[in-house]
Amino acid sequence: MPRPIETTLRALLTESEFRFIPDGVYTQKELYAHVKKQYPNNCDDEYLCIQNCRSGHNSPEWQHVVRSVMQIFKRTGRMVNVARGSWSLI
Repeated sequence: MPRPIETTLRALLTESEFRFIPDGVYTQKELYAHVKKQYPNNCDDEYLCIQNCRSGHNSPEWQHVVRSVMQIFKRTGRMVNVARGSWSLI
């Protein structure tokens, strides 16, 4: 079950549609940096995905939230995966 901090981040990203980032092509790491700068209180680097998900990884759970919201906007056309690890915001 997600913690309130991740639930809030998911809501903030969904509501904002990543509009705090200018349109363009970004690496996954650059997108994480933009999100962390915009919502620092919702990006807990100490809480790892493996602590929340059965098949989780050692990356922070907030990054998992970012990726899941990106998939929503991939389906709506707001984001396009242009290459492995690179995304376009349109």
